[in-house]
Amino acid sequence: MSTAPSYTKELENYGIPGPSALRDLLTSSNNLPETIKEFQAANSIQLPSLKPVMKLLDLHNIRRTEYHELVVHELTDKILLKLRALGEKRTPDSVRKLERQLEKCFKLYKVPKIRPIVLETLKQLPKVADRYLKLIICDKEFYDSCAVTVRQQIWVKNDGLFLEAINPVIASYITEKDKIFLSIEKLQTNFFTCDTTKSRRQWPQVQELISMVGEREVLYERLMEIIRERYFEAGNTHYCSLRLELLMAAHDVNVEHVVKVDPCHDFAWCLDACVRDKHLDSQQTNKLKILLDTGKKSSTKVLADMAMIASDPHVVHFLCSMSIKVLRDNASSGAYLPREQNALQLLIKLIALGASGKNIITEQIPQQLVDPIIFTKFLPSFTMSMIEDIFRYELNKAPDEVADEYQQEKSVSPPNPLLTTFLKADVVCSLLWIHYTLDLLPTKRRVHENSTILRYFQMLPRLKDKVAYRDPWVHLLVHRLVTSNQFSPLLSDETVSRAVISDFLLRGIEINPNIRFHLLKLCTHLKGVLGEAYTRSILEQVAPDPSKPDVGSPTLAERFVTEYERITQKITLDRTSSLETNSEVASVKSDDTMSQ
Repeated sequence: MSTAPSYTKELENYGIPGPSALRDLLTSSNNLPETIKEFQAANSIQLPSLKPVMKLLDLHNIRRTEYHELVVHELTDKILLKLRALGEKRTPDSVRKLERQLEKCFKLYKVPKIRPIVLETLKQLPKVADRYLKLIICDKEFYDSCAVTVRQQIWVKNDGLFLEAINPVIASYITEKDKIFLSIEKLQTNFFTCDTTKSRRQWPQVQELISMVGEREVLYERLMEIIRERYFEAGNTHYCSLRLELLMAAHDVNVEHVVKVDPCHDFAWCLDACVRDKHLDSQQTNKLKILLDTGKKSSTKVLADMAMIASDPHVVHFLCSMSIKVLRDNASSGAYLPREQNALQLLIKLIALGASGKNIITEQIPQQLVDPIIFTKFLPSFTMSMIEDIFRYELNKAPDEVADEYQQEKSVSPPNPLLTTFLKADVVCSLLWIHYTLDLLPTKRRVHENSTILRYFQMLPRLKDKVAYRDPWVHLLVHRLVTSNQFSPLLSDETVSRAVISDFLLRGIEINPNIRFHLLKLCTHLKGVLGEAYTRSILEQVAPDPSKPDVGSPTLAERFVTEYERITQKITLDRTSSLETNSEVASVKSDDTMSQ
């Protein structure tokens, strides 16, 4: 005889006959047929009109169990519909009815047939009494089955359960972001173009976190606090992206309570619009300037959150790209000094704000975001370098007699000591240098001399905080090299390829182990340009070494080994196939010669 399910005891505890009661009745009965008849009559559906139907079902050999299962299913659906209708009304009367219903059914939540009714009643109640919430916490399976609106009420009072719920979602978000950096495949889109501003905040993880927070300000503020703490601990700018995307996702779904409680909403909304349109007009410039000035006068917490938003890589990329555009246009026209351009001053201050994010979180607020010497010394000197680059570019297109006249001006000198000092000391200057280096890379419309590009590449390893070795900037550089067919002449130059790969990327592996993935990508897609010998040399230098513990996480180490083996096998097969083809061609030529 099989053991009765545990929930049957719950039925008996509340006076509903179960297997034990039936067994006691049968074992103590002097008249079994009469006892069974009485039990059926007492526990059947009490409808006089049903008796003829039951006899008809008996004639068709339909078991009573099947009939009762169907009735329970139909009744459950009708009750659930009525509960949802009461929940939609949100009137005091409907709430009272839901509370009475919960009081009647909650004690039987362990019974599978009744649990859906209990769960729906809990879901439709705007506020569940604490006595129920305490019991829900004690049953992990039941807690997991409850609607998110019910669990929100628990999370408000239980920080540990809230952390337990959001941690896997945040970890999944960070992992998915990192996967974009480490992809070996050749894609036309990169980290900055694979998603639009709107699609980024529609990621499943972002939407799930917003649904978990709902309209509860306490949970939203706690979530922001957790993201802020994680960013300070890890320094991973994906947390800054998450901070911005969550706020804009709440804006999209019109969660007014959350939007109003976040003092950074206007700042984030304005920057998000600029990144989306890839443009900064005078109205947006004035608004951002006012918001920035107001933020500096606010609390440390507000300024720290603004700094996190400004640290989002998409925002930093936009700000730096716009700054380079303004500086390049000014270098061509010579109309203004850098310190005379309000838009440029704002862009530099916003970049500096993002770069100061971690310090501001620890309440180390700088007296001024940007040292004035950046505007009076660095930017003029940087602009002069741009002017020299433009001049050399125009000379290359000029007739020979003109080019010969200015032959001395065509020579490329290393960055002057003033520039070098700033690049080593200031991360804002370093970020501008990286973006100008990217801007110099060949395009269909503009190709600079290799010596010009080398001038900037050779400074990348010396930038402040080794920022050029960090993702997403190294990812963006490698992506540009892989996806553009304009780089073949550039990388065919041994001096350039050595400067990019040997002197820059290979030296950065100890700083950022993920650079190995970028080198695999280069070897996979540019082996024809780099040459077989150099490609194999690179692969040997990045080969996984079982005798040395990996610097990265075990998951990344395992992934790298898999990718490395796949790439080396592919390159070997390609080489074998090429040798066989060459052998066949040589054989055919030999046969043709002999026949002649």
